[in-house]
Amino acid sequence: MISKSEATMEMVLPLIITDVMQALEDLGVHPPEDFTERVRAALLKIVPSYPNLEQDIWTPKKEEIIQHLCKIIEV
Repeated sequence: MISKSEATMEMVLPLIITDVMQALEDLGVHPPEDFTERVRAALLKIVPSYPNLEQDIWTPKKEEIIQHLCKIIEV
């Protein structure tokens, strides 16, 4: 059984991964082969910080979430 954080992460991941990749590329960072796994790990870390994450990704707050992920993704 997966946790609520894991379920939220899996739902949000496909909706945000391209934006995160683009933001990192804009910073001059080339995403590695295991990029999706790294984004998963980073999302799990931030899910508790965004209790409405599933709704926030459809609002201007999405940019804040992307920047937060870019800071903690290990690339």
